[in-house]
Amino acid sequence: MTDIEFDRDIGLRIMIDTNVINSRGRDADMNQLEAWGCTGVIDIVLSEPAHEEATADHDPRRVAKANTHVISESLARTTEERRILDTIAQTIFPSVVPNRNQANDIEIVFNSWKYGAILVTNDGDSRSQPRGILGSRAELEKLAIRVMRPSEAVTEVRQKIAVRDSIARQSSESHGCAPPAWVGND
Repeated sequence: MTDIEFDRDIGLRIMIDTNVINSRGRDADMNQLEAWGCTGVIDIVLSEPAHEEATADHDPRRVAKANTHVISESLARTTEERRILDTIAQTIFPSVVPNRNQANDIEIVFNSWKYGAILVTNDGDSRSQPRGILGSRAELEKLAIRVMRPSEAVTEVRQKIAVRDSIARQSSESHGCAPPAWVGND
């Protein structure tokens, strides 16, 4: 029998927007993403502007929840990063000078690009806000930026878990050892 190592991490980094922080724990999809983050199935990151927005009102639950996540810094230092930041701004808010909230949205999307994360948000693609981040997702995809609602992210993670578990079962069988306890339980 050969000892083999299995990786529970499916290789997805999820960046959450301020509007999905789930401080009251009422969003089942965010609860599931957070559970996977706690068990090492995925990485969950909060961008610096989203963290600032979440902690600005000093709501104790929201501040506590925001502080549980790794926080990414925007820092657009290179020419390429500044170009992407400008392109994101033109993509989401074409023909307007962004206000502070819109500038934060641009930075949050930029952070997802910079750190190779799927951005999970509920911003945009609605009657009251037809454009926004979700309403721009097809154009953002062209910049290699993936944007999803929490439910879509849960579906994506479940698909990747199924593939990971299948590979772990096959490897276990071929090496004559038991699969890890988490196979089939994530």
